[in-house]
Amino acid sequence: MVTVPSGYTEIVQKDLISYWSFDSGKMKGKKVIDGFGKHNGNIQGSLKSVKGKIGEAVAFDADKANFIQFDGAKDLDFSQNFTWMCWIKTGANGVLFAKTGAPGGDDKGPKTWWIVDNVLSFDVGWVGNAKDAKAQVSDDKWHHVAVAVEGKAGNIQYYVDGEDTGNGQMAVNQFPEDGFKQRVNMGQDGR
Repeated sequence: MVTVPSGYTEIVQKDLISYWSFDSGKMKGKKVIDGFGKHNGNIQGSLKSVKGKIGEAVAFDADKANFIQFDGAKDLDFSQNFTWMCWIKTGANGVLFAKTGAPGGDDKGPKTWWIVDNVLSFDVGWVGNAKDAKAQVSDDKWHHVAVAVEGKAGNIQYYVDGEDTGNGQMAVNQFPEDGFKQRVNMGQDGR
């Protein structure tokens, strides 16, 4: 499970792998400190700290040069069941979180969670994508969003503001994660 909320909130620790708050105490220069695990992030380019839903947040500007890359990509195994969640406020499409290959590559199997056509979408390279056709999230309002993926079964479930908003299915693990140079990014998919 990967969470990216901002500020203080009660953190459910069971099965939690990483937690990035983006509050000033968890940001050290261009380093984003993982408050729970060992997956600190490095800001690439320039990102600015802004007021978040709870505490502080990081503003992404859709410039591919400005993103966060996290340590320990191979340790973040997204071939099993996992959930990614975060608070977002946006008026545009863009990448939320990705485990992907080398920049400019066309690898088989990278996983990207992004906003496409104003709705959440989960993509697996060379397999396809599953969109949440119900909930528009690019409306400049705060939304708590989540995608839960069952790796073996291929079930994908979306949640927006605590509501089940849509689902899909695909062969999430058709291509193994060890088939590409692994990077974990926020704000850029790297492809």
